[in-house]
Amino acid sequence: MRSDLAFRIWRELYSVGIMPSEQVLSGEKLRAAREAAGLTQAQLAVAVGLAGGERISEWERGASSPRTPELLHRVARACHVRPSALLRDDPSPQVDLRWLRFSAGVTLDEVAEAADTPPPTVRRWERHGLPASLSPQVAQSLAEVLGVEPEALRPAQVAAEQ
Repeated sequence: MRSDLAFRIWRELYSVGIMPSEQVLSGEKLRAAREAAGLTQAQLAVAVGLAGGERISEWERGASSPRTPELLHRVARACHVRPSALLRDDPSPQVDLRWLRFSAGVTLDEVAEAADTPPPTVRRWERHGLPASLSPQVAQSLAEVLGVEPEALRPAQVAAEQ
């Protein structure tokens, strides 16, 4: 089971070119949550399975962010907050599919499977917005896997229409 998760994470990293292009994490929120939890950067790194505090420092400075939803969720658990509490308030400037996916802790492949569409299509939706012509059935499936109401997807569609 663990190796299957590791493989899925590797595939996700590979599918997005190793480093996602958009930052979803708020460095300021991470620092505040870490300090409220009484953790140093090094302690948080160890708690989430990283070698040292350098990566946490990079995240807090906005130089990079967790590469997978699973890692974001481990960070949130270690800081005793919800994952969405660590995300930027203004994802793109509106809530977009990638922000919802990271907040839900699901992989790109899981979203693709729920939408019954290839992963490259989901990547395109994350970059350019959901199509206005998205069927109600696909919207419902996406909403279910993302843990939101279908209406929460509307801003991502509106962004695509503009």
